[in-house]
Amino acid sequence: MIVSRLLRPILLSAAILPGAASAIGLGEINLHSHIGEALRADIPIIAGGENLDAACFSLDPVPEADFPVIRAARPRLVRNGQDVRLILIGSRPISEPVVLIRLRAACGMDIKRDYVLLPAPPLARSSQIEPPPAAAEPGKPRRAEAAGNARASLSNADLQPAEKPRRPRAAPRPAPQPRKPLPRETLASLADGQDRIVLGAAPPRGTSDPLAPLHELDERLLKMETTLHILNEEVDKLGKVAALGAESRAMREKLQEFQAQQAVPAALPATPAAVPPTLADTRSSANAWLELLFGLLLGGSVSAGVAHLVSRHQDNARRAKHRRQS
Repeated sequence: MIVSRLLRPILLSAAILPGAASAIGLGEINLHSHIGEALRADIPIIAGGENLDAACFSLDPVPEADFPVIRAARPRLVRNGQDVRLILIGSRPISEPVVLIRLRAACGMDIKRDYVLLPAPPLARSSQIEPPPAAAEPGKPRRAEAAGNARASLSNADLQPAEKPRRPRAAPRPAPQPRKPLPRETLASLADGQDRIVLGAAPPRGTSDPLAPLHELDERLLKMETTLHILNEEVDKLGKVAALGAESRAMREKLQEFQAQQAVPAALPATPAAVPPTLADTRSSANAWLELLFGLLLGGSVSAGVAHLVSRHQDNARRAKHRRQS
């Protein structure tokens, strides 16, 4: 029993050690792309890069990501002595200022790491046009270097050299716009070879004065005040006319009463019997009441019409002022 208890931790550690030995470490990413270019980045392999295959690296989707995710890229391994780097080359240009990739390494143990990339702004047009490379001088060092690279690529089939960055294409030039044909008069003057003076309409007045709208508003307000003053005078005149009509009606009533008082003693008989009112007195009193009622109706209608006109004019003035302010 004691031996079995001692063997269990040893066996567990022996089972775990191969996986730990085959685990790899991923360093920080180095981005070489600008906005509008395809993804070009390299990631250093910290540990466990001796026996690796580029097929064990892939980009996984990130469903809960807050930024655009790049899922299509070709992984390649490049070894320079003890330094091993993973090269990622995309196929589509980057159109966002912030992108996200999730790198998965299934080399013995599954490792996932998210990288947030901030590509540089797009290059200017002047920098996009690069001078042609200088012609290589023929020589033995150049041939020896090419032969060494060929032997290295044949010996390490999985470790391929990094792909050269593609040159950004220059933006296409805008198509020339067609010019408008000249009128016949201009063509005729050019054909005759004579100078002509063409008089057109005067140019519109400039609005250099910033207080011009305020002056126009003051003028309109002054006109409105003048109109209101005229309407008030008309209302006062109508009020005076109505007052004169009322006074005339009162004078008529007094005159009729005086005439009735003078006619009563002459018409009284010798007997003290009560004399019934005559038909003329009844008609005169009825006419007086009708005149009074007609005058009141006329004055009320005139005053109501004037008040309606004044209120309507004030409403129009307020609306015009509100429109100018808005």
